[in-house]
Amino acid sequence: MIIPIGYLAAISYAIKIHNNALELAQIKYPSDLNVTQKSIKEIDKAIKIYPWNYLFYMNKAQLQMKLKNYEEALISARNGTEKNNQYAEGLEFQGLIYEYLGQLDSAKNLYSKAIDKYKIRLSENPDNQLTNRKIALLYTIIGDTNNSKAYLTDIYETSEYYDKQMIEHYDFYIENYKSEGLRDFLSNESIDMVNDSITDDYLLDSLIHSRRIYSNGHTTITGPNQEKELVYNFRDVFKDYSSITA
Repeated sequence: MIIPIGYLAAISYAIKIHNNALELAQIKYPSDLNVTQKSIKEIDKAIKIYPWNYLFYMNKAQLQMKLKNYEEALISARNGTEKNNQYAEGLEFQGLIYEYLGQLDSAKNLYSKAIDKYKIRLSENPDNQLTNRKIALLYTIIGDTNNSKAYLTDIYETSEYYDKQMIEHYDFYIENYKSEGLRDFLSNESIDMVNDSITDDYLLDSLIHSRRIYSNGHTTITGPNQEKELVYNFRDVFKDYSSITA
């Protein structure tokens, strides 16, 4: 299959618009809501160019959450999940938005659907401890403690300190869960109970955390005095092109 250069150039331009918008809203000016609003408009431009990228919609929803536009965020998150129906985090994020809307039954329904998607992912990589923890956490939130315990596998030494610390954070929260929902898990208050010497950059696995930007499965982590260039995975570009030219 030959992919036109113009198509790839347009995709690259859309990604650049999207990433620049997120960098402004989430790293350089995270407290400036005017910048957040402008960044949403920029992401809309990226979506018009590359409407098949589900993460454009998810990150738009992330910014809409910052503005407390929960209904609009829910629409964006739904659009993103429709573009990738295996995206467990998208369903989980929708559940989180329902928590903010005070619709807890709807939130739990989405968490149950997210569990099913995570299980598919786990079947492809049974040793993924983080996926096990995500399933365990969501089971805990929906009130199924028996199934939650089944997914709390032993922690083994990993090559990345970040992974181990995140797993320990999940374990701590699940063990001390007091029915506050996913919203509480993603708050900095939960972090303080784990280890005051570890910054939240190395613990939170959140779609709405202000120092974490998602780009097709690749995560850019930034902290004080630290910025890393965004990395984009082009595998989906080729998949998308195949689908629209078939």
